Amino acid sequence: MIRTVRKLWHGAVRLLRFRYFEVVVGVLFLNVLVIVGALVFANAEAIQEEVQKEFQQRQENEAARIANLLGRDLDRFKRDLETLLPLLDTKVSRAERMSALTRFYRRWKDDGLQAVGIRTVNGNRLCVPVSEEIACDQPGINRDRIVRLNTGETYGTITYWVHKPGTGSTGAGLPIVLAELDVPVFAEHVLGTLPEESKDRLLLLDDHGRLVFDSEPYRVGAPGPLTTGEPADKEPRQILHERMRRGERGSGVYHHEPSGGENLVGFAPVMSEMVSEQHPLTVMYELHQGSLAPGIRKMYLRHVLAEIPVLGTLVVLILLLMGHLRKSSVELTRRVGEQEEFLASIMQYTEDAIVFLDLEDRVQLWNRAAERMFGYPASDILGRRAMPLFPDEVDPEEEMRQIREDLMERERVENFTTQRMTSEGRRLTVSISRSLVRNPDGEPIGITSVIRDITEKQQMEQKLYQTEKLASLGEMAAGVAHEINNPLGVILGFAELLKDEIGPENPGYEDIETIEQNAEQAQRIVKQLLGFARVGGSSEGRADLNDCIRNALPMLHHRLQSRTIKVQQKLADNLPPVPGDTGEWQQVVVNLVQNALSALEETENPEITISTSHQGMRVRMHVRDNGKGIPKRIQGRIFDPFFTTKGVGRGTGLGLSLTYGIVTKHNGRINFHSVAREDRIAGPTGTTFTVSVPVAETSNEEDAKGSI
Repeated sequence: MIRTVRKLWHGAVRLLRFRYFEVVVGVLFLNVLVIVGALVFANAEAIQEEVQKEFQQRQENEAARIANLLGRDLDRFKRDLETLLPLLDTKVSRAERMSALTRFYRRWKDDGLQAVGIRTVNGNRLCVPVSEEIACDQPGINRDRIVRLNTGETYGTITYWVHKPGTGSTGAGLPIVLAELDVPVFAEHVLGTLPEESKDRLLLLDDHGRLVFDSEPYRVGAPGPLTTGEPADKEPRQILHERMRRGERGSGVYHHEPSGGENLVGFAPVMSEMVSEQHPLTVMYELHQGSLAPGIRKMYLRHVLAEIPVLGTLVVLILLLMGHLRKSSVELTRRVGEQEEFLASIMQYTEDAIVFLDLEDRVQLWNRAAERMFGYPASDILGRRAMPLFPDEVDPEEEMRQIREDLMERERVENFTTQRMTSEGRRLTVSISRSLVRNPDGEPIGITSVIRDITEKQQMEQKLYQTEKLASLGEMAAGVAHEINNPLGVILGFAELLKDEIGPENPGYEDIETIEQNAEQAQRIVKQLLGFARVGGSSEGRADLNDCIRNALPMLHHRLQSRTIKVQQKLADNLPPVPGDTGEWQQVVVNLVQNALSALEETENPEITISTSHQGMRVRMHVRDNGKGIPKRIQGRIFDPFFTTKGVGRGTGLGLSLTYGIVTKHNGRINFHSVAREDRIAGPTGTTFTVSVPVAETSNEEDAKGSI
């Protein structure tokens, strides 16, 4: 215990003798002041948000209270209206009915009642006042309660009807009691006792967002604030309007164009048996955000006054500490700075990504090259496991276990080629050299990895190999095709002559047609073979990829429909043209879609998505399916001529090879990414082919037209 205290004492003495320690503490003091200031500012924003939430909650509660007042009085009106149901009895005289209707009319006239009437079982109709008689033969309405109907040209006039229980559920032919009520007048009577300040902020809206009540009567019937305004603020207002139409209670914010600021709103539906769920009435209580400024200033002032003693105490303590410090060693600071800069320059400015993983596979070092290569900033990945870098088909745990075993045996593994994923989902082929790092005691503390991106190099090597292979095969195919094409022409010619000579009635006519069909199939294969021999420059012309897609899909309509395959087209607008012949690009689309069809044979809910895009001076087309995918073992051969996984007689193996030739002829690239069912036990599978072609050059004539 004594030895420990002594060590702490000597450490404190050395710290106090550090020459520029007071400068460090001074900087620390300034940082503390900045942090405290930032916290005060952050708290001020939090206070503003809290005040806004509190005011919105108050508005919502006030809207609910006023909605309850309206609902209560509407229910009272409905109950009073039901007291007139005995008048429907045939034993009641006309004078008694008129007297009861007149009393009811006088009771509710000042509250907005415009007319009340009845229709007896005998079809007799009475109305008070008689000069405003309402229709007693309303069409059948499947409701057992009062129904709201818009009538007349005067906005806000609604008609309600009731009938005796057990007399049916339709209005046609039944004895009923009806009443017309002016809702704006009714609302004004109910809300007239509210303070003027509250009425100025209060609105009553119907399901179309129109004003049913406003402090300015001339605005009744006009569109409310949620159905008008600038287009830029359309979405927030539509959301609030839809919530009110669903009869919800809540709060929100929308931009108020006349004031140039935002309005806080609280709203609640009028809950009454007389209000239809399909046509709700909503009370909205609004307040301009600028009205919150006095409350925010008061709370902010109280907050700052509470923090001043804490900040003052902190300043005094730091000043007292700085008064007892000694100067530190400048040389030591300089050496440490130089060493840190030297190490940082090595780690940060190398072209290769350098990553250090601890024994728990957590990233402890991530240099700038790693940020550029994978797209993840150091702040997002330090201290975490690098799982997002591994492709879906790779088991990270198994790969890291194998790496640790190899490094324990050999200490270093060089040029290990594998694949990794970027933050944008792009797949990279990388070469990784790893070394086991040990501490001074010889114990392993982690793994250092130097990663080099060889994706472009590998693609160039593969492209060169494919080009050389296709060139040699094209020469051979051209010779073979020409030798076969001549006898095929003779066969087809004589077959046609035989058909003309013997006629359709001859039993051998169908055999000759079979010979002709197979010869034509052979001739189509020869035509595809000749495509490999055309290795010259790009054919003249310009094609619209979107039009090629639209024209090619109908050719495959029968196959798509017969197998109920869903095809989605996501075609970019204003897509620039690409060089080449329209027929060639239609052939590319047909070949890629046919390849997808073959992969979807045993897939549930088969789907093909074709999309186009334009980035810079290149046009891209993607053809994606959710089929069985291309296994890794054959991915390097899919562009080889005559290579096919289909059964005998089902494919020539020339589709993707011909597609590759057409794309590369126009200085384009074709790549694919596939996750195969054969390589993956569970999870989604499928293949995406990506064709990238440069934009067609603009001709001199078109340039001249564009400049006019």
